[in-house]
Amino acid sequence: MTQTPTQHNLGLALPVREAIGFRGSFELAQEAERLGYRSLWTAEVSGLDAFTVLAAYATVTTRVQLGTAVIAIQTRTPVMMAMSFASLHVLSGGRAVIGLGVGSPVIAERWHGVPYPESSQVAQARVGEGPRRAQRPMSTRARSSSRVRRSSRSVPVR
Repeated sequence: MTQTPTQHNLGLALPVREAIGFRGSFELAQEAERLGYRSLWTAEVSGLDAFTVLAAYATVTTRVQLGTAVIAIQTRTPVMMAMSFASLHVLSGGRAVIGLGVGSPVIAERWHGVPYPESSQVAQARVGEGPRRAQRPMSTRARSSSRVRRSSRSVPVR
């Protein structure tokens, strides 16, 4: 008799560049799902793009949510970001979660050759103004207390 795993309100950030490699991270994703983890996360700092990595995890899991951690909004046009997320969302059977932010000066300027934004208003402008029907809320976060105050609200995803 197979025991149904207990759902935990925990997520796991999966490594892809460390010693375990991609196949090892597949096994870790499957084990996390078996143990009842709620979500699996990956960041775009390993040289691999998060959408592709999570699409690969979608092929070896069936229940866990698949999250991007924070993707710097300067790295793709708004349309390309939406298309990439929509593709992952469909391929994963609706399990995708996206994290958007302004990233860091290193990611923006050195990796992508674009200016690092001065304020959270840039993120608001990229995501868009005004509510529309949304499937999920987008939460914003920041490291400094002034940025936390400016970004401490949810913005509907279009």
